[in-house]
Amino acid sequence: MAHPGHETVQGFTSGLQHPFFGLDHLITMIALGFIATRLNARMATMATFSLGMLGGGLMAFAGITIPYAELLIVASLVAIALVLFSSKQQSFRLAYAIPLIALFASCHGWAHVAEQPADLSSLWYMIGMMSGALTLQLAGLALSTWLRHKVAARKTMAGAALTTAAVSSISLLLG
Repeated sequence: MAHPGHETVQGFTSGLQHPFFGLDHLITMIALGFIATRLNARMATMATFSLGMLGGGLMAFAGITIPYAELLIVASLVAIALVLFSSKQQSFRLAYAIPLIALFASCHGWAHVAEQPADLSSLWYMIGMMSGALTLQLAGLALSTWLRHKVAARKTMAGAALTTAAVSSISLLLG
C-alpha cells in the first residue's frame, strides 16, 4: 500500500482531496513545481508527471504489475530532494529528468490504482487525484517563481520538506 488513507475511494472528490492530505503527495507535487521552474520546463515537467501517473494507473487497471513500485516511489522522493539540494542551475538535465519523472509518476499512479477495485469510481478517483496533483504542482511553480531571488531559502525549504517526506515514507514502507 502506498500509504494509509485508501480505504474509502468514492470517485472524483476523494481523488481530488488525496494529494492534499497525504504528506508525501503534498510535498512531492510542490517540489515538482520547484523542479519545473529550475529546469525551465514548466509544462513538460507537469505534463510528464500527469501522463506518467495516468499511464501507471491504466497499467494497474489492466492488471500489469510494476515490480518494486513502493521502493521506486521512495526513490523518487530521494531523487527530488537531491535535485533540489544540488547547487548548479542545470545540474540535472531535462533529457534525464523527463524519463525519470515519467517512471516515478507511473509508480505513483500504479500504486494508488492497484489498491482499488477496477471500476468507474476508481477511474474518477484517478482523474481527481491527477487534478489535485496538478493543482499542487502549479502551487509549487508559483511559490518557486516568487522565491526565485531567494535561492538559499527556496532550496532549504523545499529540500528539508522533501527529506521529511522521504524519511516518513521509508518508515511507512518498513512498517
